[in-house]
Order: sequence, then C-alpha cells, then structure tokens
Amino acid sequence: MQSKRLYSLDFLKFIASLLIVLHNYQGYSLESCGIPNIDVLKYIVEFFFLLSGFFAFDYIEKIMRGTVNLKQFFSRKAKRLLPLLFVSIIGYNIAISLYYTYIKPKNFKIDFWNSVLTSLGISNGWIFPDNDVYINGPTWYIAVLLLCLVVFYILTYIAKRLKITPFYFYCAVVLIGIAFVEQDLDKVFLFERSCRGYYSFFFGVILGYLIKNRKPTKLLYILSTISIIGSSLLYIFNYTKGNTVYFLTFFTFAPLIILFTSEPIVKLFDHSIFGTLGGISFDIYVWQQPVFYTFWSILVMTGSDFDYKSVKGMILGFILAVAFGIISYFLIEKPLNKLVDKFSGRNLLATPRCEIAEIPNKKAEKSKRRYK
Repeated sequence: MQSKRLYSLDFLKFIASLLIVLHNYQGYSLESCGIPNIDVLKYIVEFFFLLSGFFAFDYIEKIMRGTVNLKQFFSRKAKRLLPLLFVSIIGYNIAISLYYTYIKPKNFKIDFWNSVLTSLGISNGWIFPDNDVYINGPTWYIAVLLLCLVVFYILTYIAKRLKITPFYFYCAVVLIGIAFVEQDLDKVFLFERSCRGYYSFFFGVILGYLIKNRKPTKLLYILSTISIIGSSLLYIFNYTKGNTVYFLTFFTFAPLIILFTSEPIVKLFDHSIFGTLGGISFDIYVWQQPVFYTFWSILVMTGSDFDYKSVKGMILGFILAVAFGIISYFLIEKPLNKLVDKFSGRNLLATPRCEIAEIPNKKAEKSKRRYK
C-alpha cells in the first residue's frame, strides 16, 4: 500500500490557525481594533475538528482488525498534544498574573486545580460544563478533541463486536451533536462544545471515507467548488443567520478539504516546508492568549502610549503570536517530543500524517464491503 503526505492540508491548517489568532485578538482585547468584527472566524475550530476526524479515518481498519487497542490509540494522540499543552499552561499562568497586575488590577491567585485539569486535557467537554473549568481559552479544543478520539475508538470497537459498519454510529453522533447544540441540552459529555466537536469530527471521519476509500471524481470537485462559492455568498448576503456554523462546517470547510486533496492542488503544495507550517500551527494556537496578555502587560509596565487595541496593535500582536509559535515549535515542542520519545520508545516527531492511501483493487473492494 502506497501513501503520500498531503502537504496541502498542512497549509490549510496553518492558514486556519492564523485566522483564528486574528479573531481571538479581538475577543481577548474586547475591542474591534478598528476593523469590522470578524466573529465568524471562531467557527474555524470546526475546521480543525473536521481535519482531525479526516485523519482518524485511517485507524478504523486497525481498530476493526484488533491491531491497536484504546491505550495505544489514545496515548499516541495524548503524548503528541499534552506535553506542549502543559508548558503553555505554565506560560499562561505567568501571563495572566501580569495581566491582572497591570491591565485589570485585582487580587489574583493561580488556579492550581483548573491548571491541572487543563494540562490533562479533560477540562472542557467531559464532565465539566463549558467555561466552568479550564484556562487558556483556545485549549478547550484540545480537551474536546481528546474526548472525540475516545468516543471514536469506543464506537468503532462496538461496531467490531457487533460485526456491523461503524458508520451508522458516526452518522448518529453527527445528528446527536447538532440536536444537542440546537436544543441547548447541556449534559455530561454532551455540552455545547462537546457536541460541536462531535458533529464536525465525525463528519470528518465520513469525509475521510468519501475521499480515501473511494476515488474522488471530477464531479465531486466541481460540486465542492460550487458549494464553497454558494455557501460563501449566502453568508455574505446574510442568508445563513442562525445556521452559519453548519453552512461553514458542511458546505465550506468540508468541500475545501475535498478540493485540497485533488491532484493539482496536492502537487502545488508538494514541499516539506508546508508540513513544517502545519506543525507550527499547533504551537501558534496554544500560545496565542499568553502572548497577547504578555504583550499588553509589557506595554503598560513600560509606560508605553502604544494603543494595543488599534489596528497596528492587532497586527503587532498577531506577528508576535506567530513568531512565538515558530520559536516554540523548534525550541520547545520538538525537544519535548524527543524527550517523550526517549521514555516511551515511540517516534512522536512523525506528526499525524495527512495522507491518502492508494489501495490495490482487491483490498479496496474488501474495504468497501466492510464499511458499507
């Protein structure tokens, strides 16, 4: 079986991380920063879930065959995400201490309990209601992603035991996720953010089947292009009000992933530098809030009259977040992963790969029968 890394998806992931940094700068500064509100960019998190589900598709056959157990599956993902998350929480606590000393003076104590839960990746979406227990805002995505991975394994394993296709379960979870969000039915493991993860992650798994297990046709790429243009126009002319997140998830982000797996675009981005950018995107994501708070606090500490709530302030904050993400990738994350490798005996530096498998005909037909 041959496989090829899709650097095109790494590039998409990098661009998505840049856009969400812009959105969060407005959110954390509580100002528009002199430009129109870009609140819609908060739904880019759904794109990250879609992409994670798309990659998770590759594990279905391994789970169904019994070649990977829950411990092996989950620990590989956790060891990839949690070390940097732990370090970022330390950085966040330093930054938030500065923030409440110089920006919004008040008696502030580091929340040890929430720091531990966030570092373990169980602070949001599991048994704790949204916003009750977690710090470093963007990291809620990591907690919900880990929950999605556990649910994915369990459902796939149950399907294996029942000798049925797991895609019945995946489709059901997508519908359940949407229903609970729409009805605001916050329950343990079914909080709003959990369900946002469910419907986008598991739709990503279904998307993986569509692209990886069946050869995409030109018609699919044409329909994807029409879907992106159409959903974008509907949003621009305010026809998606109340349903924007679903239009973006199912009719913009998903078709975008389909297009970026097409042969011409794959060839266009066929360079390892885009793989590096994909790796850096995670560092940018987890460090953005600590970088913003530190940046603002330093300005106040030094008596600068620079307005960090202006367009220039937003641009400078954006540059600092990206720069620190790049530094973190090479000087923090990679050394951390090497250290984890040393004790676990597993190579984590080979980050989850963006790949399409070219399966010989017999195996392809067998796979199609198994998952239909």
